[in-house]
Amino acid sequence: MPETSIVKDADLRKRLRDASRFKLPAVREVEVRQIIAEQVARNAESAAREVELSAMPREKRRRALTHDHFLQEHPRPADIRHLHSVLAICGLPYARPPIDLREFRRKQGNMGIMVQAGSSLGPDGAWLDYTLPFGPKARLILMHLCSEAIRQKSPTVEIADTFTAFVREMGFSDSGGKKGPLTACKEQLNALAHCSIRISSTEPDKMKANQFFLIEDIDMWLSTDSHPESRWRSTVTFSSVMFENLQRHTLPVNVHVARALQGSARKLDIYFWLGGLVHNNGKEPVRNLQPFPNSPVASVRALSLR
Repeated sequence: MPETSIVKDADLRKRLRDASRFKLPAVREVEVRQIIAEQVARNAESAAREVELSAMPREKRRRALTHDHFLQEHPRPADIRHLHSVLAICGLPYARPPIDLREFRRKQGNMGIMVQAGSSLGPDGAWLDYTLPFGPKARLILMHLCSEAIRQKSPTVEIADTFTAFVREMGFSDSGGKKGPLTACKEQLNALAHCSIRISSTEPDKMKANQFFLIEDIDMWLSTDSHPESRWRSTVTFSSVMFENLQRHTLPVNVHVARALQGSARKLDIYFWLGGLVHNNGKEPVRNLQPFPNSPVASVRALSLR
């Protein structure tokens, strides 16, 4: 009987066990050799795929790995994250706005948002102006916080006990430096914590608007070390208006897709926009939804995870 230690895949191990039951030795040996040959072929295919992935640029490799994941795994409830549907569909600035640009507006269908940048006292006691939230990290931080508020069923969200762990939970590496994820996430968290938002909707005979701060209270250690004084549990509290809006207008998204697109705010927005179309199918939609702003069909095709 041939050596079977090479067989590692669970489904093939099960077939090995079944092959040993109530069969003639010659028949069993043929089946075992077939199973071994299938495992060898799978191993070769996997090794070739690893070589292919290693040659890809980082963003393409991330999308390819997500594509492979969906071929091998069925979606699970644990994969679902949430985002405020209007914020998702209307979006935020793509790139860093000038610090003197204190307001961002965008309209989509009959819905629109206006985001105003905020300020706070800096470490030296002087007022510090924060930029408008922008880019993919602002979107993914907001998705993470909205998801935790929905999961914990509370406007006050408990998050990881260090900022480094918080960044890892969102799928980013914990590298620092001027351009590292830790620095960028701190900047975007501050921008989100201090900005205010107006959400408006219009109809021929009706107008509705909400104005609110996204975050009413934040108590977070921004240290990246593991000293005891930096390991108190941190909390973020959404404003009551934001939390009530979120519960009424939540958009479910798949965390694997969102993380695969974490390098591009535009691709994230296209994904959210398409998700909004699917999610609203059969419900009252955002009326007069236009093609995604500044995004031709080619941009939608570029979203492909292949």
